[in-house]
Amino acid sequence: MKKNNLIMLTIMTAATLSGCNAPKGDGGKFASFTAENMDQTIDPSVDFYQYANGGWMKQHPLPNDKSRFGTFDMLAEESREKVKIVIEQAAQTKGAKGSISQQIGDFYASGMDTLKREEKGWEPIKPLLDKIQSINNATELTSLVAYLHKKQINPFFYFYSTPDQKNSAW
Repeated sequence: MKKNNLIMLTIMTAATLSGCNAPKGDGGKFASFTAENMDQTIDPSVDFYQYANGGWMKQHPLPNDKSRFGTFDMLAEESREKVKIVIEQAAQTKGAKGSISQQIGDFYASGMDTLKREEKGWEPIKPLLDKIQSINNATELTSLVAYLHKKQINPFFYFYSTPDQKNSAW
């Protein structure tokens, strides 16, 4: 599983970085602050936010399914699309046996094969469901939670670290 995660991370990084090599004449698609993104018809002393961001908001209306939409969101969407293209191409063109391309293609195809998933039903996860069903006490539950964490399945909680929101120096 960790190998698959590494492969996917490599592909996503490559796809993202390929977008960083955009030609200089692309019109500054991801420029964060330009006069084009301003609404210079607004008096900045009355509504500075609208003055500074009005052009952007007119050119990029907030999609109904989002609570925010900015240049980083555009970049994320573009990166997802590029990764999707790479993965779909790997699934369509059979790479050399054992190659990363072949592994990615097979992994993607297995997830997209809804008929096979329906045919197999719960069978692939039956051993895990049986482990859950067999829990009789807190000790067995603790063992199962530890087992699931080893498999990178996070029931109830997960561990991660972030900066202290009130004191970023920590």
